[in-house]
Amino acid sequence: MNVVLIGLGSIGRKHTQALRTIAPSSRISALRSSNSSGSDEGVDNIYSWEDVPADTDFFVVSNPTCRHLETLQELAAFGKPVFIEKPALMSLDGADELIEAYKACNLRFHPVIRWAKENLKNLNIYEVSAYSGSYLPDWRKNIDYRQNYSAIAAQGGGVHLDLIHEIDYLTYLFGMPEKSQHYLSRVSSLEIDSIDSAMYWLSYPKFTAIVTLNYFRRQPKRVVEIVTDTDVLTLDIMNSKVENSAGELLFSDSGGVLKTYEYQMQYFIDAIKEGYTPMNTLEEAINTLRVSLGRW
Repeated sequence: MNVVLIGLGSIGRKHTQALRTIAPSSRISALRSSNSSGSDEGVDNIYSWEDVPADTDFFVVSNPTCRHLETLQELAAFGKPVFIEKPALMSLDGADELIEAYKACNLRFHPVIRWAKENLKNLNIYEVSAYSGSYLPDWRKNIDYRQNYSAIAAQGGGVHLDLIHEIDYLTYLFGMPEKSQHYLSRVSSLEIDSIDSAMYWLSYPKFTAIVTLNYFRRQPKRVVEIVTDTDVLTLDIMNSKVENSAGELLFSDSGGVLKTYEYQMQYFIDAIKEGYTPMNTLEEAINTLRVSLGRW
């Protein structure tokens, strides 16, 4: 595969590593903003759209969210598949005019979410609660969190966008809600101007899913609790396991979150090679964004 990355930060490098693992002979190029951007071993730097190789198979968009719209507009001329990092956009402006793209939400490929997709089908669910909280300054080593896009609203930062995964995997498991409510706020002492706390209530015909997200929890936690008519299931995403209310282990996996980048990239490449439309198209991504922004 010949692949061009638009943006080569921490997420771009995860996608690069996934490509090297599943398709070691791939030629990888990265469109950089300037000659001073540095270089990564095995990645060819290019500096303008005119330098994009003619034989590119697909693009990976992993630049700041605030630049996704203009990037997708530029990519329309190439007519190639696009793999875009979440969230696809930071607002709904211009969304209806964009090219088709696949949105990367790697937690759909997490073993626990895969287990849930197969095992929740016939359960009588009364309530769902998804929680994701962690401490933003710990997210990226050796980087001042205050200078990163997550801290800056104008660049697409905010926990409601960064952790859109929770809304995405819930809609993957249960479909789009009939309606939703939300509450976004900034409550912590973090030196940021973006949203650091978000709550959602997603209404389904037989239950409500509650989503809690934050940037300020010192002890990271990412779990989903599912209350049924007979049990309470705890899906622990961080520790890749599922337990029932008696503490019995129903499922576990040692792959970890990093493997999900490989799984989703393999899925995307298979879709290109076999000619089918992958899940999580741009239309789906925009609907998820509507929920995130309180516009659903």
